[in-house]
Amino acid sequence: MAEAAAKPGKALAEHAGKLDIAFYACLFYYFVEYFRPHQKYAIFKGIPFGDISAGLFIICFLLAGRRIEVKNRINFLVGLYFSWILVCSLAGVNFSTSWEFIIYFFKFFLVYFLTVNTITSEKQLIWFIFFIALLYFSYTNFALRSWVLSGFSGSIRGAYYGAGFFANPNDMSAALSSFFGLSLYMIFADKYRLFNKFPNKWFHVVNTALTVLGVLITSTRGGAVALAACLLYFWKKKRFQVKYFLLLLLVGVSFFAMLSEAQLEKFERIGTEQDESGQDRLDNWAIAWKMMNDYPVFGVGPWNYVEAKKKAYNETENLFVQHNIFFQASTELGYPGLMILLVLIGSFYKNTRAVKRLSGDSGNKTYHHIAQGLEISMLGFIVSGMFITTLYYPFFWLNLAFVVSLRNVAEKKASLAG
Repeated sequence: MAEAAAKPGKALAEHAGKLDIAFYACLFYYFVEYFRPHQKYAIFKGIPFGDISAGLFIICFLLAGRRIEVKNRINFLVGLYFSWILVCSLAGVNFSTSWEFIIYFFKFFLVYFLTVNTITSEKQLIWFIFFIALLYFSYTNFALRSWVLSGFSGSIRGAYYGAGFFANPNDMSAALSSFFGLSLYMIFADKYRLFNKFPNKWFHVVNTALTVLGVLITSTRGGAVALAACLLYFWKKKRFQVKYFLLLLLVGVSFFAMLSEAQLEKFERIGTEQDESGQDRLDNWAIAWKMMNDYPVFGVGPWNYVEAKKKAYNETENLFVQHNIFFQASTELGYPGLMILLVLIGSFYKNTRAVKRLSGDSGNKTYHHIAQGLEISMLGFIVSGMFITTLYYPFFWLNLAFVVSLRNVAEKKASLAG
């Protein structure tokens, strides 16, 4: 009887671990979203690959017999966030601009739910993270080659990838900071082998080193602060061991050694009147602070910040976007939008703690390592997001998908073991 009862559970686990068409459609979507072939190559220009890949993901998801489940608090909050976006769009400064944002963000919203309901086994999760890491490797590899070919010198803007969500050094450093922790801990978590021959952890070692180097050669101050925060958090988790302090010191020295004279001057001007970029941000944040208090409930509507600065504050010069994810949420979606964002972040860390507890009970270090890496990755996103407007880039939402999938897998593993 016990053996008969165990067979359906075993069969279910094996089915969940299959890399079905929904899984491959998921990978294709993220390849298009991150790699952007329609922006890189003239032959693909004008082809809506993003919409095509999202549509293909939906079709394959249905063909694979999968269904949408909303049981994690993060899933509920993501739905609430999107609903509040719709409300604030109606109450905003310019609905036509907000409508463009709704169409843009709806794809993120939909793909998020497709992703967390596609990545439902350890095998799928590990290979999904490996695939995303491979995409990041292509960006850092490109930036590194560009830096080497320039004679190890750089302009004041630093190196970057130049397409999609990596179109400038600030965006690229924010992206790398948002993935650094996960890449680092996958060295310990990933026990799989590429082509059943090469240990995946070898790739993660190289990719982590290139991720650090990638942040350094972007020469962005926000990226440097985010990477420093991630490394300090890692050092804390390692109980402040001396060998890891030496590693942090090496990274810091290497960073400043790589800076060109123009880039070094940019860092030396931090906080001074000559720091035009910093002063522009401070002025911009002052306007954002006033706006979030002038429009506390509904904000000015998604993507309406610059237009609201023109109309409500007669601003004609400082027409930057918020350059801060929390001001981005609060000015466009009011205090309720900011609160949902903060609760989302809190729920993220609550999920990582839950996974660690499950890992401790089962003795499974793999999930513990991934949870630890995700904590650092989210910290990297938050710190970098204090200086750049990346809330509606995929970095945050993908980290949410990672942690929800991880908890689902960990709970399934624990229930099967029980």
